[in-house]
Amino acid sequence: MLTPKIIALFALAPLVFAADIPNSETLQRLQAAYSYETNAFERYRAFAEKADAEGYPGLATLFRATSRAAQIHYTNCIDAIRELGYAPEATVESPVVESTKDNLQAAIKKTAAFDRDNLYPLYIKKAKAEGNEHAAKAFEYLMQAESQNLGLFKAAQKNLDQMRHASPGYSVCAATGYVAATVDPAHCVGSDWQLEK
Repeated sequence: MLTPKIIALFALAPLVFAADIPNSETLQRLQAAYSYETNAFERYRAFAEKADAEGYPGLATLFRATSRAAQIHYTNCIDAIRELGYAPEATVESPVVESTKDNLQAAIKKTAAFDRDNLYPLYIKKAKAEGNEHAAKAFEYLMQAESQNLGLFKAAQKNLDQMRHASPGYSVCAATGYVAATVDPAHCVGSDWQLEK
């Protein structure tokens, strides 16, 4: 028979076990980053389709590039999570798609909030302290790429009329997910650049 005391112990069990998991903070942060990037991938893909439909091929190219970058980031998170012996878990939401101008503003707002509230330096430090270099690298790549994306989105907003013209494309580092208008070797050491058009 289960007594109230035994029931209370079962209720506390997940908390006790979670505290005993090595790298538990890093694991939780990786899972959150995986969710964030999975949703970013879907959101930017949807934004690219809308931009194409509304006659902004240059902006559509930028959204495709940032979508590809998000895919690289969530793949890095998956690898780091599996390295810890766990399965990746994401909460996927349907993207809210409005006009292209509103979508660009939403991308700026979301990325600016990430940049402003950036806790990744702390996450990197903690992951390194736990000896989890793979997770530290995944967080570092995310931090650098999101800061760069913010600059690209703001530049696109300032030059929205030019976004009505086709773009020569954006280069995306296959390892770090860094997006650039031109190849930047400093942000993609030892990896290939992929051109997104």
